[in-house]
Amino acid sequence: MDLTIEEIERLYGVEYEGIVGPYGLPIWYDGIRKKKLSELREDDIARLIRQDLYVDYAIEEGLKRVKDDPAGGYKVDGEILLALAKMKKKYWLEYPALRRKAFEVILFIRVNYSVIRDDDSLMEIDKIDIYESLFEIEKNINMK
Repeated sequence: MDLTIEEIERLYGVEYEGIVGPYGLPIWYDGIRKKKLSELREDDIARLIRQDLYVDYAIEEGLKRVKDDPAGGYKVDGEILLALAKMKKKYWLEYPALRRKAFEVILFIRVNYSVIRDDDSLMEIDKIDIYESLFEIEKNINMK
């Protein structure tokens, strides 16, 4: 289900008050409200995850993108994967379906890891970060 952030707000019962002060987070949030999840950039999805905003929707969209391109990112390679690796464990417990999906995505990436290993556009440190993020997610979902 490809919803806008505004539609997700309504599902959560959130009443948006507009930009409150000249701060980065409210300005960014106001800029993404009318966009569908599929229209957001990788850094937007990663930021939703890091800010604990609509994590069930953000994780689901993030996992789709990571499966298609584990190294994908707007600001840095593997941006969504890095955000998923730093997620609080409680979210994996709250959303068992996403936990299973994350496990499936990790397995898929590991089976197809040569795509990352052989990607000449990635620096070795980025490849290591991606692999370590996969390990961290797997550890957090505790499904070995």
